[in-house]
Amino acid sequence: MQNKDNLYHIEDIEFNIDNFVEKSKIIKEKFKLYNKYMEFCPFDTQYLIMQLLKYEARNSNLIEGIYTSDIDLLTSEDPSSKKITNYLSSLKEAINDYQKNKIYTLDSFLKMHKNLFKNIISTDAINATPGLLRVRNAQIANHNPPKPIYIEEYMKQLINWLNEDSKWDKYPNELKCPIKVAIAHAYFEKIHPFSDGNGRVGRILINLIFNSFNLSNNSYFFISKSILENQFEYYMQLEKLDNNKDYNNWILFFLDLIIEQLDTNIKVIKNSLQLLIKIKNDLLLEDSNLMRNLKNKILKFISRYPIFTITKLKSYIFDNNSEVSDKEFQKAFEDIKDKYNIKKIKDTSFYEFIDVVKIIV
Repeated sequence: MQNKDNLYHIEDIEFNIDNFVEKSKIIKEKFKLYNKYMEFCPFDTQYLIMQLLKYEARNSNLIEGIYTSDIDLLTSEDPSSKKITNYLSSLKEAINDYQKNKIYTLDSFLKMHKNLFKNIISTDAINATPGLLRVRNAQIANHNPPKPIYIEEYMKQLINWLNEDSKWDKYPNELKCPIKVAIAHAYFEKIHPFSDGNGRVGRILINLIFNSFNLSNNSYFFISKSILENQFEYYMQLEKLDNNKDYNNWILFFLDLIIEQLDTNIKVIKNSLQLLIKIKNDLLLEDSNLMRNLKNKILKFISRYPIFTITKLKSYIFDNNSEVSDKEFQKAFEDIKDKYNIKKIKDTSFYEFIDVVKIIV
């Protein structure tokens, strides 16, 4: 066992790759199904991905006790919370940078961290020293991360390990990808290189590695929801690695998180598809062309912004259709409200398209 002030080297981590073959096959099949749904979806998958991306940011922040309301996330394209928008931009920029350079660097980690605190003026943000490695000793529960003088050395070990792929050449992507994600994420958290924001950077790293292996046909695969729903076990499993180089149980747990997240994502797409089919079938039963078109526009808007105000909805409808009267709008909206699960949020001016919110959240 290493000295309590030091961390084991990443190359010394122990695991038996044969333990993960069966779960990796499950992951491969589920990614196939997920990709198939995304490829043949008859609705705007970019919109769906954007909503999932916003909730990835929200869930990642929520793991650290930073709450953002559904109203803030679903009433506009850009949430007002800087911590959400910063997480989104940090994740997107990290993925774009990797796709250009195909290499991990210390600067890329520093940039991820700096972006998390961009334009935030608070004591916490100042104390986080955005874009700089930790300069003070830290203690996380019973774990003593490396002293500041050793942080850069451990980060270089992690980065070299991430960039070195030759040892994994004989293994298929669906096996090596989740194992590398699990080890890299845990080891980064053990280094704890920043004064604050390590969890968020560590979860961005999960997405970054996942997407570098192209298991998903779209640019993003998110896992923070699965971590959030298994938060206690997640921290317990991480804690077991404080002075333990045996990562077998941690990797098995992490693979289960991936499988759970894939099941969730597939369910989201299935439910979206079922709702879309119901909407289209209902619209076909509408006799009036004017009312059919009007209801279609209303449903399109409230599906995109499932938490909305009547003012914004009217602005969208009347700006795009001067022939519609207020009376016709009211009738169409009341019909839709009665037919679908649309309720007014208590003590606010907002309505909620509950079926859509349930799918996304």
